[in-house]
Formats: sequence, C-alpha cells, structure tokens
Amino acid sequence: MSRWMDGVLEGVDPRSELELLREALTEALSAGEDAARFWTALAGLDPIAAADLATGAKATAAAAASALVILDALEQVLPGSRLYHRLADLMPARAVEWVALAARRHPTARWVVPLSQRHDPVPGRTHLLVAAEVGRLAEACALWVSAGEGRGLLAVSGELPSLEPTLALIRGGAPKAAARCAAALLDAQPGAQVLPTLAALYGPDLDDLTLRIVGHLTRAEAREALATTVSGLPRTRAAL
Repeated sequence: MSRWMDGVLEGVDPRSELELLREALTEALSAGEDAARFWTALAGLDPIAAADLATGAKATAAAAASALVILDALEQVLPGSRLYHRLADLMPARAVEWVALAARRHPTARWVVPLSQRHDPVPGRTHLLVAAEVGRLAEACALWVSAGEGRGLLAVSGELPSLEPTLALIRGGAPKAAARCAAALLDAQPGAQVLPTLAALYGPDLDDLTLRIVGHLTRAEAREALATTVSGLPRTRAAL
C-alpha cells in the first residue's frame, strides 16, 4: 500500500496533483486495496478536491463507491441533488440503492422526488418505504402529492400498515387517488381500521369516498371486513 493510500498526504497539493491522486487511487483499487484512510485524509485536507475525484467528470464507479466513507464530507461541498444523481449515473445498477440512501439521510428533501422519479422503477416507492422506516412518512407523502405523482403512494399503500398515503391525498384534494390507496391498504390488510380513522378525522359523512373505495377493492375478504364498519353509510352498505 502506498503512503497516500495509507492516508499520508503531507506535502501534497490535491488540486494541482489531482491526476496523480487519481492514478494512485485507480491502481490501489484495482489491486484490491482499502482506500478508506486515503479518502479520510484527502477530505480533511481538501474536501473540494475529494469531491472532484469521487464524483467529478473523470470519476469512475470504483472511485465513487470507495468514497462513500466520506459521504458526510461530500454532502458538505455538493448539493444533495447533484451528489446522488451522480452516484446513480456512475453506478446505474445500484441506482435504487442511492435513492434509498438519499431518502434515509434526507427523507423530507424536495430533491429526493426528482431523484426517485428518474431512478426508481416505481417513482416514490423507495423514498416512501424508507421514510416510513425513519418516521417521516407523512412529510414524504405530502411531497409526492405536491409533485402530482401517485404511483409510489399507491404501491406503498399495499405494503405498509399505514393510512398516510390516503390521508395525504385527501389533504391534497385528490379523493379518487385517495380511494385507490385506501382500497390497496384494505386489500392487503382487510382488518385495517380505515373507515374508523377517516371518520374520526373528517366526520361520519363518508359515503362518497367509501363508494369509491369499494369500487377499487379486489378481494372478497376486504369487502367483508369493510361491510362491518359501514352501518352509517347506506349507499356504501348497499354497494357491498
């Protein structure tokens, strides 16, 4: 291992010697060496040069992957929107991983939305699932409602034990999309307390919304479970 890879950068001018650093890093990574100490030392000496080496125009996937040990430093000198798009461009096979990483570190950042739209097979799904894990699902749902993109909201409604996607769409004035999300939740979890929760928040006059929900249900178990909660909704009861 070279002194540089060992983190010894005394006397080095990173910006004027960037190509030499790039060559040394490439050789070290090709040889299977650990570059963590190199990156830590370089970020401490010149974080801008470190960012250029890791994600600049001449950066490679191997260099970018090895630089994740200084992700905090990279975020200090690069906008998150640029950094994570660049990681996904350099390593497209791992693009969803970068969406998830961005969502975990910045679950309520607006720039995560276009990142996910570009790199997530179902726009919003990864962001919303990770936001749920870190307790920021409501805020993340609101971002996607504001963006007018509902595919991720619908997808996670069938995966998460949460009514948040439905509630965000109701708040955003999208009752049809809200009904689809509520139906997806009920199809996945027939026992989910969808109507009691909606009634507690918005009052008992829910026939219009619940009729839409019924129209999107695909499982008999979900229809049967819903029927036990609609005694005060005559049109919905009749539809069931």
